[in-house]
Amino acid sequence: MVLWGVDLYALAWLLAVLVTPVAEVGGVGISVANLAKVGVIFAVFVWLSRYFRGLIHTRMDESFGGEGMRENIALGVRYLVLALGAVAALKSVGVDFTTLTIFAGVIGLGVGFGLQTIANNLISGVILLLERTVKPGDFIEVGNTTGVVQQVALRSTIVRTLDNISVIVPNSNFVSNNVINWSHGDKTTRGRISVGVAYGSDLEKVRRCLLEAASSNPLVLGNRPPQVILTGFGDSAINLELLYWVGEPRDILYIKSDLMFAVEAAFRREGIRIPFPQREVRVYREEPPSPGGGGT
Repeated sequence: MVLWGVDLYALAWLLAVLVTPVAEVGGVGISVANLAKVGVIFAVFVWLSRYFRGLIHTRMDESFGGEGMRENIALGVRYLVLALGAVAALKSVGVDFTTLTIFAGVIGLGVGFGLQTIANNLISGVILLLERTVKPGDFIEVGNTTGVVQQVALRSTIVRTLDNISVIVPNSNFVSNNVINWSHGDKTTRGRISVGVAYGSDLEKVRRCLLEAASSNPLVLGNRPPQVILTGFGDSAINLELLYWVGEPRDILYIKSDLMFAVEAAFRREGIRIPFPQREVRVYREEPPSPGGGGT
């Protein structure tokens, strides 16, 4: 049958295909029409999640927890809106959530143990964001990783080492282990160089060489004068330490290298000897018994 140029039989067949259930979820038959309805509703919530995320980035004050805090709040809001969208889309086609809740409980019990590590990292991330003991730009040392914090996210923190390598550190490491934050509070950091000089050296000259090497370096702070302390008398050397202050913790390795070059050059110029370990070895020699000395 044709009406206004439209095949009514074909139209009826198409409508039957659209409304005929192809699967069943939560006691509700899922048809192509229902899937389209779910898709449209969920697409609206996807748009809303992106809108709210952008709104948080543009309207939230920059002083509120920094960029890392705003990004994680925006992500949290987006996931919440998407979850609400999924529930609304399924509710719109009459899905029974009682059955889904029981099913989700059984699945959750099975994977719960596997998600403990993820949950631990997420909770640790929230603690880091609230306490703000570790922030982007901080120079830190956690475990065997030393570098500058690039980003603090909910699950992990990205640290860029001095070798320009990005290390992704799980947030639980920051909560359960000791963390050295060179930038926390006062960034001023003290460095030290240990050196030994030969016995008989003019210690006042040694002290002057060490202080001059530190004072001549432009990266060593002048408002906190360097110091030289005598730490002990070794087996073959008198041990001293040069203490100095720097304003940027991440530069302390390079400053130490420059100072050691300067100290070695000053010692060589002044004739100050850096000894190497020496041991005195004495050999006792026993005379062999004379022939026939054992008696007749």
